Amino acid sequence: MRNINLSKVATIFLFTLMVVILLGVSTAYGAERFPRPEFSEDYVYPENHYPKPRTDLRNFVDVSVLAGGMALGSYLALKKRSRVGLVGLLIFTVIYFGLYKKGCVCAVGSLQNMALALFQSGYILPISVLLVFMLPLVFALFFGRVFCSSVCPIGAMQELMVHRPIKLPLWLDRMLSLIPPAFLGITVLFAAAGGGFLICRFDPFIAFFRRGGTLPMLLFGLGFILLGLYVARPYCRYVCPYGVLLGWFSRLAPRHLSITPDECIECGLCVDACPYQAIREPGRAVPGRERPRAKRRFALFLLLLPVLTAGLAWVGSLAAAPMSLANPTVSLAQRVLQEESGKVSDFTPESEAFRATGKPMATLYREAAEARERFILGGWLLGGFLGLVFALKLLSLTTLTAQKGYKPDPSRCFSCGRCFEYCPRTHAARRRREVGVPDESISV
Repeated sequence: MRNINLSKVATIFLFTLMVVILLGVSTAYGAERFPRPEFSEDYVYPENHYPKPRTDLRNFVDVSVLAGGMALGSYLALKKRSRVGLVGLLIFTVIYFGLYKKGCVCAVGSLQNMALALFQSGYILPISVLLVFMLPLVFALFFGRVFCSSVCPIGAMQELMVHRPIKLPLWLDRMLSLIPPAFLGITVLFAAAGGGFLICRFDPFIAFFRRGGTLPMLLFGLGFILLGLYVARPYCRYVCPYGVLLGWFSRLAPRHLSITPDECIECGLCVDACPYQAIREPGRAVPGRERPRAKRRFALFLLLLPVLTAGLAWVGSLAAAPMSLANPTVSLAQRVLQEESGKVSDFTPESEAFRATGKPMATLYREAAEARERFILGGWLLGGFLGLVFALKLLSLTTLTAQKGYKPDPSRCFSCGRCFEYCPRTHAARRRREVGVPDESISV
């Protein structure tokens, strides 16, 4: 009966989102198919009306709802072990944080604000943004990635869209899992060096949450939705940079979602239930005769760690120059230089606006050089970070430790609770509770 109800809920949400998509596409098409107006000299510009800044009360309400949702998600996942409750919470998340707040109470995007505040002295970070960034990490440190299973609108959209998930080959899944750390480093670099907010620029669902946008944005989001019908949570697993931080913190969680309320009987049904390939299967320690080979392999990858780190740091420094063009000052300086040297004959609106200010070109070139230096330093750090991540990933593949029973990988598990419905020990414990039979050996 539970599965039938959840299927109906997913169908309703799928139909609703298709309606939103059609409305959004028509809005975007209507905005783009008409030419821009030509303004004459006697055109009277309308008076600008700026929205009032949000009150502290509204910020407090949003942060409170975020914290309360994660607290409820922790209770439903760890204590109540209720998949139905988690689905209900996800529906609320899509409605409140997605459609009502238009996706703007976003811990994923707050990562960029944190980077900007750390490296740009003139930027003041609002306390509400700091809390939105820190609270999910604090909950992950104690309870695992409950943010992903409860109040993340991007994750909620994808969780409710899973229809017939397929499991990717292990090698492909591991290769794609290297993208989020790379996106994390690039995101921090661009935000810190003035290259823009990449997460917001490439958010696949922001056009749906705001019920409008350009046609490419809507098609981009639609592509993720269609892909998510068969590859569960593609953005969360293979793109999301904030998920990297959540995974690191979740590894340290003293209490994390468990598949079974007591002892695992190793039936393997939970592996079939998990569409995220986030369950570790029982393993045995390396046999004695294979330990020398395993040690040599581990030593080889350990020696490669500084080589990979230094090598990719150098590659990152080489990529800094083209990446620095994302900075408006750098791109403007390059354009002005081309115009002054006669390489291009026409002016752009940006270069014309700069010339109208009367600002000395030497000042523009100096500011661009400073911005480019920040990108070069960031390129070295970005490459070194990626080299370290890749080397540690290789080291993790060479280790084999003993494990009894099936257990969720704390860094990859989204605490969605799908495995509950497939675990026979969970059903047995639930039946005992329903009939009022105490069992001291079971702790839920």
